[in-house]
Amino acid sequence: MIDKKALSHKLAALASSTTSFRDGARVISDGESTPILNAILHEIDATVLNRKLTFRVGKSYVTIVAGGRRLQGMTKLSGDIDGALRVMGKIVTHDDAEVMDAVAHVMKQVGEKEGELTVESAMTDKIGSSTETGVGVGILSDAWGIDMALSPPTPLGQFIINCGASVNASLVIAQGEIIRAKGDKAIQDKLQDIANQQWSTFEKAHAKLRAGNAEPSLICLNSGLGEGSSLAVAKRDDEVSLFCFSPDQLGNVYANWRETNTAA
Repeated sequence: MIDKKALSHKLAALASSTTSFRDGARVISDGESTPILNAILHEIDATVLNRKLTFRVGKSYVTIVAGGRRLQGMTKLSGDIDGALRVMGKIVTHDDAEVMDAVAHVMKQVGEKEGELTVESAMTDKIGSSTETGVGVGILSDAWGIDMALSPPTPLGQFIINCGASVNASLVIAQGEIIRAKGDKAIQDKLQDIANQQWSTFEKAHAKLRAGNAEPSLICLNSGLGEGSSLAVAKRDDEVSLFCFSPDQLGNVYANWRETNTAA
C-alpha cells in the first residue's frame, strides 16, 4: 500500500529543491520558517545512498551516517553538545531504547540552536551490517517530538530562506493565510497591516500590469517602510511574500530571485 502522507512529503521536498549554499554547504533551514529538526528529518528521508551528513548551526555541528532513508548512527559532535559518549559510533536501531534516547537528547540540543542550518554530504560506508540497522523518520519524529506534517518550504518560501540575512522580516501568504513568518516581529506586524489594508488594491493593479503573464514576479519599492528600508512583494503561483530589506541588499535579493526561479 502507498503511504500517501510520506509521498506528499517527498513531492513537497522535490518541489522546493531550489536551495542556496554558504561556504560550500547547502542551506536547508533559516531556523525560523522551517524548524531545524524538521529540516534534518526531511534530509534523512531524502538520503537513499549511504552518506555522511554534517549539519551545522553557527559553531555547533553534528555528523551522522544516513542511508536507505534511515539514520544509522552519529560519528562526530561539536564540544558544546552534551552526550557524545552515549551516541558516538553506536548503531541506531528502533529496539535499542538507550541509544534512541541518547540520540533524541543530542538532536533536541541541536534543535534549540539559533541560526541557519546547513548540511554537507559525503560518501561513506554503512554503519553495521544488519538489515535492522537504522531508524526511519516516522519513528524518529515520534522520539524527537516532531510534527512531520510541517512540509518543506515551497519555492517562494525557499527564496526567502536563500536571501538569509538580506531580509529583515517576511511573510509568506497563501489563500489569505500566513503560512510562514520570520524576522523582526514589529516589522512583521507592519507587513501584515499592509497586507490587510492594501492587498486588494495591489492585486488589481498587479493583475492589470501582468495581464496574461503567470510567471513569478518580484516588485521592489524603495523606502517602502520608511527611510532606509525597502519593501518587496514576490508572487509565484498561488503564494505571495511581503518582505523588508535594506536598500544595499537589493543586488543579493535579485540574485537569489533569479537563482530560485531559474533552478525551478
